[in-house]
Amino acid sequence: MADVRSVHTLLQRYDQHLAQLEKLRALLHDRLGAALSLGDHRRAATVEAALERMDRGLYGVCRRCGALIAFDTSPSATPSLRWPSARTEDV
Repeated sequence: MADVRSVHTLLQRYDQHLAQLEKLRALLHDRLGAALSLGDHRRAATVEAALERMDRGLYGVCRRCGALIAFDTSPSATPSLRWPSARTEDV
């Protein structure tokens, strides 16, 4: 049987994860608004695709290999070492 403290810790981490996702969602909505106001339709489409992946629970999963991308990895960081030639939009 699982230790009650470990369940509590998992729930705390889950709550923290949800809070981080909500911050990220707000940031993506801000970036979407900025892209649209600048008429940058390509960037807007990229941000909309990221929001769609979030809605489906797939944000943070490499679209090429299915590996999880660390949450603290910057969206502008270099893509997975498995795909060094990949563009940021590929992940």
